[in-house]
Amino acid sequence: MNLLKKSMTCFVMTILTTFSLISQNLDIQGSAKISEMAENNSADSVVVYLPDGTLGRRDVATLSEFQVLQISNDTLFLSNGGFVKLPTDQVDDADADPFNEIELPEGEAAHGQVLTTCYGKLIWTDDGACPPLVDGDGNVYASVIIGNQEWLTTDLRTTSCIDGNPIALLVDNALWTGLNTAAYCWYNNDSTAQLADGYGALYNWYAVNECNLCPTNYHVPTSEDWTQLTNFLGDSAGDKLKESGDAHWISPNAAATNESGFTGLPGGSRDDFTAAFSNLGIVGFWWTSSESILNTSNALIRILNPSSNVISIEEGKNNGYSVRCIRDN
Repeated sequence: MNLLKKSMTCFVMTILTTFSLISQNLDIQGSAKISEMAENNSADSVVVYLPDGTLGRRDVATLSEFQVLQISNDTLFLSNGGFVKLPTDQVDDADADPFNEIELPEGEAAHGQVLTTCYGKLIWTDDGACPPLVDGDGNVYASVIIGNQEWLTTDLRTTSCIDGNPIALLVDNALWTGLNTAAYCWYNNDSTAQLADGYGALYNWYAVNECNLCPTNYHVPTSEDWTQLTNFLGDSAGDKLKESGDAHWISPNAAATNESGFTGLPGGSRDDFTAAFSNLGIVGFWWTSSESILNTSNALIRILNPSSNVISIEEGKNNGYSVRCIRDN
């Protein structure tokens, strides 16, 4: 059905109070049962659009069999993989065109699949549960929405690209400083301690550039992505990004709030000239995917330290820094 193929400019995650349709609040990745229809809804039935492209009318009473995943204007997205167009006279703005352009995931839905909002997008799932965010090693990550962006809440710890190809592990100092291909290491060459303490691996920039390090639908942020993040957070953005307390950061770390949910840790670094490790517990360094304009031997990074600021500088590509991923637009 052509209506299902149309693209939509945006989905608005909102509940129109004029509907009085449900008794529970909706969550971005949750669901709520329809408990009752508004008394002023005079319609006996509504049109239900199903994943196979068919449509038909359903009695209002039978809608309690479904679950609402999202409300966008006058449209209820249901857990049976379909959606419901409510009578337009129930829309608050009489001049609005509430059922104009609908965006559904690409591809056909298998029988019984559920239309689910996951990580900011509508996808078909088998059971309504969002698939985990995993890297090339199968490590599972969580995410947090900050402004209009969605970031992982921990640094990468993968030893493989997302396609499963391994990244070179370099322990030798001479090899680390002279390499111009993808590589990673663990602080002090001790993966057990780093993983136990919640830190990720340290990567050179060639790993960022040559290997898709991030989970599917995520990427290493550009310098512009970082700038958007810090602009949204405003003053003292560094304090809002850093984990609070002194479990990882050098004491006192009193101003850190982590109110963004980013949970930035001081993972330290590995030097590009000496291959020495330094700054664990004191400074966090994160690669961007952006090369320096003035010197292509360098790339742009972001730094969190005991100050309240987020520092932007460029450093040599052979340095070992942490990597944090952001969801694709």
